[in-house]
Amino acid sequence: MRRRLLSGCASLCALLITVLGCTRGGGIKLYPAGGVVTYRNQPVEGAVVTFQSEEAKVTATGRTDAQGRFELSTFYGGKSAKGAPAGKYKVTVTKEEVSGGGGGDASMEAALKQASAGPATPKNVLPPKYANVATSNLAFTVESSGKNDFQIQLSD
Repeated sequence: MRRRLLSGCASLCALLITVLGCTRGGGIKLYPAGGVVTYRNQPVEGAVVTFQSEEAKVTATGRTDAQGRFELSTFYGGKSAKGAPAGKYKVTVTKEEVSGGGGGDASMEAALKQASAGPATPKNVLPPKYANVATSNLAFTVESSGKNDFQIQLSD
């Protein structure tokens, strides 16, 4: 009886270790992916690029630098890693700036008026169609081989 109980516990522990190992990202393969975002033929700095998988329930994101370049990272199984799983993605691009930010030379009266208006709200400064997968018309495929360098050209 005791041997059977110990055997059952050992089997259960092995099963739990296997399941927990898979949900922590052990079974997902990521591939380097990134690219450049431009708007009005200029690189976009500080934009968030989001790749939403059509097949898996995975999202990869990246933030653009001063040259508009981004590298995708995927948050999966409780951790973030560079790259994205192979597959088809719908893509959104947003860039939020906080409106109402006054310069350093603002008068005390202007500063008090701004402070009493409440906290500044972020505003997307790119065309709104790129903030939604249904309207962005941006779709890319991350390949398991080759170069995943995506050129995202935004327009009005």
